[in-house]
Amino acid sequence: ELRLRWEEGAVYELSTTSDQVIEQTIAGRQNKIEQKITMNYTFSVKDVDDSGTATVSIVYDAVKMQQRMSNGMAFSYDSTDTDAPVPAAAKGFAGLVGRGFELSMTPEGKVTEIQGVDAMIDALIEGMDQVNPAMKSQMRDAFKRQFGETAIRENMENMMGFYPDEKVAVGDSWESSMRLTSAMPAEINAKWTLKERFDGKVRIDMASTVEPLEDAEPMDMGPMQLKYELSGEQNGYLVLDEKTGWTEESEINQEFSGVIHALNMPGAEESSMDWPMSIKGILRTESNRVE
Repeated sequence: ELRLRWEEGAVYELSTTSDQVIEQTIAGRQNKIEQKITMNYTFSVKDVDDSGTATVSIVYDAVKMQQRMSNGMAFSYDSTDTDAPVPAAAKGFAGLVGRGFELSMTPEGKVTEIQGVDAMIDALIEGMDQVNPAMKSQMRDAFKRQFGETAIRENMENMMGFYPDEKVAVGDSWESSMRLTSAMPAEINAKWTLKERFDGKVRIDMASTVEPLEDAEPMDMGPMQLKYELSGEQNGYLVLDEKTGWTEESEINQEFSGVIHALNMPGAEESSMDWPMSIKGILRTESNRVE
């Protein structure tokens, strides 16, 4: 039976890397962005109740970012290089380092409670001394979309909420469905297949389709709004420790394309505009138990 078997006192280090190429054509001008973001976390299991649900403390340990645009603009940031200046585009991520929150997660990888996220975001915003109050309000809204309770719940369940409802053998498959609403609103329908067992490990292959949420509200981006209509596929694999159910390694290939709708654009001849967007990327995770 594939489940998260939490152990009180267990500590895991987890690294996620998103490597993407984003292409857009806005007002006839092509724009290509190549970006790579690596985030390192520590997961510490505080306690486990009789149902197997764990209270887990999660801390952002380090962030590394690289970005290059087709117009020649580029930046890089590594939080472990404390002497280097922080680029403006990396300040939000940089402010997360050393901060964290707690959540409760079931053996099935479902989040039942989150604590400390609002305080984390408030502390991050208040630490930006040179930002005026109006900009801080906009930044707080942006950070809540990316790092708020809803975003964290969806990201964690998207990463860990794939376990089957019943026992499975090699060759068996099961399905899952999930709605993402915080960043790029979408519905993900996935098929998981137990491919093999080896040396106390389990390999699971995944294939999913991604479709836009028809009922998703446009996202506020300062004075304007954006609505994403992207669809595509994700394919990859995960390697789990069979005893604990913890994911030690994964690699997911992503390919999406569609249209971005911009609404209520200030200062533009037209108040709305549409443009095509495509995203190709690879999402990798690596993790190991340290205690």
